[in-house]
Amino acid sequence: MSAPTLTEMLWRELARPPRRARAKGLTTGRSHWSDLDRGELLERALDADPDRLDTWYALADYWLEKGSFVHAGLILDRAIARFPGVSKLLAMRADALARIDPERSRRDEAEAQRLGEPPQPQALKVTVASPAAEDKVAPIYAEMTDMMEYLTLNASMSGIQRVVANMLRCAMDRTSANARDVTPVIPDYLNKVIYAADPVLVRELIDEVELRSPTRERLDRLLEAIRSSLRAIEIEPGSIFLMAGAFWIVKSYDLLRTLRQKGVVVTVFIHDLIQIDNPEYVDEKATHAFRRSLLDVGEIANFFTTNSAFVARELRRFLTKEMDLATPVYPVPLATEMALSPPEPWAEESLRAEFGEAGYVLCVSTIEIRKNHVYLVRIWQELMRSGRTDLPKLVFVGKWGWEIDHLQDLLHRTNNLDGMVRVLNGVSDSMLASLYRNSRFTIYPSFAEGWGLPIGESLVLGKPCISAGVTSMPEVGGSLVRYVDPVDIGTGLTAVAQLLDNPADLAAWTSQVETEFKPRTWVEFAEELLGASRALAKTTAAIPPAFARIRPGELAILGNDAVRKAAPAGASMRTARMARERGWWHLEDSGVWSISPLASLRFVAAGCAAGDRVRVVVGLRGEAGFPLGVCQLRSNVEHTPFRDLEAAPSLHGVDAVVDEDGVIEISVLVRGASVVLRGHSVYTSLSSVGYYRRGDADEAFSLMEAATFQP
Repeated sequence: MSAPTLTEMLWRELARPPRRARAKGLTTGRSHWSDLDRGELLERALDADPDRLDTWYALADYWLEKGSFVHAGLILDRAIARFPGVSKLLAMRADALARIDPERSRRDEAEAQRLGEPPQPQALKVTVASPAAEDKVAPIYAEMTDMMEYLTLNASMSGIQRVVANMLRCAMDRTSANARDVTPVIPDYLNKVIYAADPVLVRELIDEVELRSPTRERLDRLLEAIRSSLRAIEIEPGSIFLMAGAFWIVKSYDLLRTLRQKGVVVTVFIHDLIQIDNPEYVDEKATHAFRRSLLDVGEIANFFTTNSAFVARELRRFLTKEMDLATPVYPVPLATEMALSPPEPWAEESLRAEFGEAGYVLCVSTIEIRKNHVYLVRIWQELMRSGRTDLPKLVFVGKWGWEIDHLQDLLHRTNNLDGMVRVLNGVSDSMLASLYRNSRFTIYPSFAEGWGLPIGESLVLGKPCISAGVTSMPEVGGSLVRYVDPVDIGTGLTAVAQLLDNPADLAAWTSQVETEFKPRTWVEFAEELLGASRALAKTTAAIPPAFARIRPGELAILGNDAVRKAAPAGASMRTARMARERGWWHLEDSGVWSISPLASLRFVAAGCAAGDRVRVVVGLRGEAGFPLGVCQLRSNVEHTPFRDLEAAPSLHGVDAVVDEDGVIEISVLVRGASVVLRGHSVYTSLSSVGYYRRGDADEAFSLMEAATFQP
């Protein structure tokens, strides 16, 4: 038998599923293939054998999944040059260029279909109705906890809170057919109570923050007035509960589960999946909280809306791949209009005097690692080395964020590139408007975004923008923006140099932006979000037989710590967190405690048929240092003998039969002394749930292996 080639070995490595042992890094010394990401492995495979077509497919698809459309397009250019007339390559390039170069994308798509490639599947279509004033519409309860908590600590709103604020303002002003019957609410998630807030006070708070510069004292008085206005309400079946803010700050989603069981439609607006797709740019704790929360709301939500088509695609992929769900996802692009104060004449004069004829290029964003400011500093270093005269300065506007030590060190060592780089913090809205209007152009090289607000701000104020051609950013400005690869400084240097060396090109582009860009208003956004929510509610209102889905042979986890450990280990993300039917407390790090002697679990047996006989296995324990009780498992076909609980988690099993709804339901009965923890009597802690079909040795082995090697 001949030895495998390098390409064959690389492809074997690529075909292997992530293993827990590999995730722990068993190699030392030189770089090993298991230490490389998929992109690096594919690049090596391509270098070893550039005539293998499936490597080109895989590498292009890797960058498309990453949302790096410029990079994917360049790879596909090379692939098409080597393999002309291959329909799949043309279709993939059409996808990569859809928003960066729409005309070229349409040509590629037409040619791919001429060569036999089937049309791309159509995105979810939603017809937003325009009900008459006398027509009854489904009430919407808009959750505003995030906005309240954010303003408790800050005097202004970030992008996410601004979305909620503008949606609520449009609803309160009844700006369009669907912008009505919307109630702002602040739930008490732990106690499962929903409170309605006084809409007049909420509107006053939004205006105070958005249109004025309130003192901390004034802001606190308004927040307290809103809290004092809260009144408990009941949400009727057929209503819609909408979370449009930072959903991951919620500690428990049991209230949402209760609402869904009652017939209330639950929907969540997703702003980005950066914590999932690009965790290196986010604090580890925030990443864990986001993933855990997305897993929970993913089991509950009737449907999702997102702020861009890119985020919608990424969310569908996550729900399908990680959670085995086909929940509808519909993109509602954000507004691009601005509410900046008019520029002050003195500011205009001051900027012209300070920056002179050469002027400046503007970058507006929080100064953090994800925004890629080092990329711009390196470009300006190259421009300075080229000997250009009258080089414009580079101006950063934004507050300092996290992981920026390298940037700060670079600026310190070079004295801000000998004064060529300016950093401005705490800029007022009027000054920001002046900075945009007086810049030569703007640049936004972020590695990843859910939307890309500064791109829209630049275009609204008539300034061309060079943007990274990744993730959702091409959706903001389309073909009016020029795109670069944020990991390739050469593409950025070329784009900037082109404008500096060709004033006529910049002038023509500026004129095009001023005449062709049509801002999307917040009224349009609110009308589509509220209207689409009502339309989707009609088609997704069915109450599922259970909220967790578990496949045979898999061990579904519950605890927060288990979720945190499972993601980097490549373990399944199908959890049993929403399998808790009755008698359980809130989820905790180690799992969940039963707060009743008899507690039940209920989940969909994904992939099984009604009548299948299965063996259900659960991980249970008592509390160390306290008397341990005995437990019995009950199903629709068996009550097991009582068995002692142990201080460490141990597996307990019971036979069951899948019911006609495709569901398995079991109960855990505990007898013996209960333990009081955090003011509640608890009986046993549940950490995992799994099952296998009787007679299927492979499923049984897989389940036991998962239980043995839990991360």
